[in-house]
Order: sequence, then structure tokens, then C-alpha cells
Amino acid sequence: GMAGFFAGVANAPIATLIMVSELTGNYSLLAPLMLVCVIAMLVMRKNTIYEQQVPCRFDSPAHLGDFVIDILEGIQVKTLSRKGKKPTLIPEEMTLPEILNKIAPAKTTYYPVVNSEGLMTGIFSMTDIRRILNDDIPPTLVIAGDIATRNVITATPEDQLTDVMKKLTARNLDEIPVVDTEIPHKVLYMMSRRTLLAHYAEQMEKTKRDYQE
Repeated sequence: GMAGFFAGVANAPIATLIMVSELTGNYSLLAPLMLVCVIAMLVMRKNTIYEQQVPCRFDSPAHLGDFVIDILEGIQVKTLSRKGKKPTLIPEEMTLPEILNKIAPAKTTYYPVVNSEGLMTGIFSMTDIRRILNDDIPPTLVIAGDIATRNVITATPEDQLTDVMKKLTARNLDEIPVVDTEIPHKVLYMMSRRTLLAHYAEQMEKTKRDYQE
């Protein structure tokens, strides 16, 4: 009776088995005790004397370190290719007024600058545009090649999402151009930090469900 009651209200059958056996000093009833504890726990599963008791170790802050694994490890960028954004490519010789007209409907944050062959030679953001507009320079004299940053941080479809996230975080970037592996300056699509975080959250939830099952 004691074992069944505590196993049910505490949802701790194994601990109950050990405590009752030690208190009574008798292990001859271990088999029936196991049956009673399991039945009691199943019947009282949704009720407990511990109001703050979490469903499993995965939800417990005390065991958080046991599950600190890199969810994005081993997942390649190409897995999220469908969620990548179409790049808004800006020709090097395009003037500032033309640039503003072209990027107005764009949904990206960064704009790759390309040469006559369509290969990326640099990149700029809206922050760079605002900086130029604040300068006392006639807009028609400013071209994309003047605005672009030449040192571009890129990713390839074969890169791991972990590495891409590190690049975004290190430079505080919102997006990164994903380029062709064989043609490093050919932009395929833009991958955003928000997309990676959303995928991370999905994978965490999936891992949590799998563990609970």
C-alpha cells in the first residue's frame, strides 16, 4: 500500500521501490511491488504532489546540459535551398537612382553587385545606401561599384548550417549569399538568419517530441 501510494502521487516508481525495500529490509516482495508501482503510476500519471514537476528530463533545467547538442550540426545549407530568397543582383555600373528603383520591391536586406558576366564582385546593404545619401555627392555620379563592399562573406550549398550561423553571428549579418561551389562568385540565393533560427526551433521541437515518445 505504501509503495503504491507514493509511486502514484510522486510519479517515481523506481525510487519508491528502493525506499520501501530499504525501509522494510525485505526484498522478497520486490516483484509484486514493481507491479503495484507501475500500475499506480499509470493510473495517477496526470496527478502529482510535485506541482512543478516537468514531464521528462528534456524539460528539466537541471538536466539541460545533458541535451546541449548542436541541432544544426551535420545539416547542409542545400537542405533549406527552397527557403532561400531570390537575390536582387545589381550591375556594377548602375547609378544610385536606378539602384533605389530596383531595390524598392526587393525582399532581401543585402544586394550582390555583379559584373557583366553576372558574377558577384561585391555586396551592399540599405545601411550603405543611407550612408551615401547623407554624403554631399550627386546621386547620378554614384554607381553600385562605389557602394559595394569587396570582402564578401559567403556560404556554399555544402556548408553546414552551424558554420553559416557562426559567420552570420560573427559579423552581425542578417543574410548571407549562397554561391555555387564550382563557380564561387555565382550567387544562387540569399540565406537569412531568420530562416536558420526557424529551422533550429523546428529541429529542437522535433527532438523534444522524439525524446518524449
